[in-house]
Amino acid sequence: MPNDAHPAAESSASNLPTAPRPITPAARRGAASDLAPRAARMLGFVLIGALAVVSVKAVNTERAERQLMREGTRHDAVVVSVADRTDPTPVSREIALGVRLRYDQPDGPRELRGTLPPRVGVLVRPGEKLPIVVDRRGLEWREVAEPRSWFSVLATPLVLSPVAILAFLVATLLSRKTLHIYAHGITALGRVHEVNRPALAPDIRILRVSRLDGDDRRIFSVSWPRRLGDIPRGSDIDLIAHPTQAHRAVALRAFVD
Repeated sequence: MPNDAHPAAESSASNLPTAPRPITPAARRGAASDLAPRAARMLGFVLIGALAVVSVKAVNTERAERQLMREGTRHDAVVVSVADRTDPTPVSREIALGVRLRYDQPDGPRELRGTLPPRVGVLVRPGEKLPIVVDRRGLEWREVAEPRSWFSVLATPLVLSPVAILAFLVATLLSRKTLHIYAHGITALGRVHEVNRPALAPDIRILRVSRLDGDDRRIFSVSWPRRLGDIPRGSDIDLIAHPTQAHRAVALRAFVD
């Protein structure tokens, strides 16, 4: 052992079964704490949360739109201006457009401002009539249109939900790869060069280590659960290394009782 090394913690390598090792609850707990599969799982949960928020917002918005269509008052409004322009030149509705409308009431004309949603292949121009529905307060209005299908309302969450599922599949695959190292790997000794604290996983430390056995001195990352206690820079730790890829390893203590 080099002179500048800190003494290694009491080794668990002597109690480690020979390969192929059975996957124990301790080994599964160690794989669950590995940063790579954990990051993929966290991404999956974040995506599910975001999609849930988007879905609830889309459903609530559509329900409010349908309620307005059912309970509001319908009028044939005159388009006064489109994008602050009053000349009768047609304007494409490929994008959302700000408009000013006027419609008649028994006590006189009323004006409203708002936004027309995009409609592909449709034109609008000042002076034309537009069927609208106005709420009882005379504040909210919408262009009269058929309600969208619920599939269309939830199109974005439905399209993106496979990405969340993929994140969980990736997490499962990475966990299996980590367990494969535990089950089939070889014991090795590593030197800790850095100890990093990932912001997204405060209960894990990421150790930058190199192997002391063999000729490969590449520095690679190893997850170290905080439940195992602090480990100072310069310490030597027991590893279980991939049998053919020297730079892939796990901390032995994280996978045993």
